[in-house]
Amino acid sequence: MALRQVMTIGFGVFVLLGSGRLGSSLEAQKGGKPTSKPATASFRCPGLGCPIDATVPDGIQADRPVPFSSADGATIDTTGELSLRLVPNGRFLSLDFSNGSASCGAACRRTFSILEIDSDPLALFHTNVIDPVTGGEATNGLSSIPVGATWPSRLKVAFDTIASDGKVIQWAVRFNPRDYPPSDHVSVLRTSLTSWEIFATDEERAMLVSTCCRQKGNTNEGLYAMPFRLHVSTP
Repeated sequence: MALRQVMTIGFGVFVLLGSGRLGSSLEAQKGGKPTSKPATASFRCPGLGCPIDATVPDGIQADRPVPFSSADGATIDTTGELSLRLVPNGRFLSLDFSNGSASCGAACRRTFSILEIDSDPLALFHTNVIDPVTGGEATNGLSSIPVGATWPSRLKVAFDTIASDGKVIQWAVRFNPRDYPPSDHVSVLRTSLTSWEIFATDEERAMLVSTCCRQKGNTNEGLYAMPFRLHVSTP
């Protein structure tokens, strides 16, 4: 009798504990993994609509005065950051490297001053918001910024080109003073619960880096003034 009681109590405890684990598992499944959200991204300078009297013309421009939408690859990704990963639909970004200088000499690979990047597999525009209090990455990306506040952010614009010998060269524009000094951060102003302004002035500098052909590390291709302003919103 005593044995049956012990077994019954033990089984009851097992069921309760098991139910707790199962409940937690079901709750996790309900919550699921974070998902990306559709976004729209409108650059200040849409190609020919860019002011021609600017001291330093915008270094990152859109192809035309139509916002990039989720159909073009604009999302707030699972980390809460803006991700514009261009898709093959004819849209592109224009990058201007006219305002800067490189110190790599013969090691430099850059042969362009203005370049249009489209749906190359690495054509990506991505933020990485920094918490100004901790100096670390913001927990929820753009959503961590209080309305009305401006926080710093790293920015990466990545793309590929093909060299004259057929080799693929990987490039990245880096606003990232931690990993690519002496480049600067860009700024992110949260204007409402669902909108932000991401921008760099002509005082900030981006570093252009390249890598190719099983190279270890990057080649510093110079610092450039690449001002821009981008309005981002979500539904």
